Amino acid sequence: MKLSVIGIGNLYAGDDGVGVRLVERLSKRRPWMDLSFLLWEDTDALTLTHDLIDLGSPVLIVDCADMGIEPGEYRWFDARSTRLKLQTDSVSTHGLGMAEAIELAQLMGFDMPVTIFGVQPFDLSPVSYLSQLMKSRFSYLLDALEKRVIEMVVS
Repeated sequence: MKLSVIGIGNLYAGDDGVGVRLVERLSKRRPWMDLSFLLWEDTDALTLTHDLIDLGSPVLIVDCADMGIEPGEYRWFDARSTRLKLQTDSVSTHGLGMAEAIELAQLMGFDMPVTIFGVQPFDLSPVSYLSQLMKSRFSYLLDALEKRVIEMVVS
């Protein structure tokens, strides 16, 4: 079954665009036949929900995430075993947010594995480029993402 690697983010909010940029670069580095690369820039939760259901395949989502860790670091999450924080106090840069989209899709019958590669941002200023600090971590993040994708495809 094909793995869908999805980059989510806002390219006009500094480091929030890191997910889109990582997946875009990975797609050029590894144009594998058993992978599908999707870029969901500024996509709202209802569109994400609909798209997840339509994919019908395991998903790896790459996104900027405030996890309270060192900026430029990443964490892996399994959406089924990790309680994602649903937005109740504010709206994310994606409308309702990725967590809400995954939960809605699962409530509507989406039962494929969802893995999340979350990257802690340095700066979410309204600019159309990654911060210098995130740029300095980009190769490190891309290598970590590529390694995990290879592991997921091989297993």
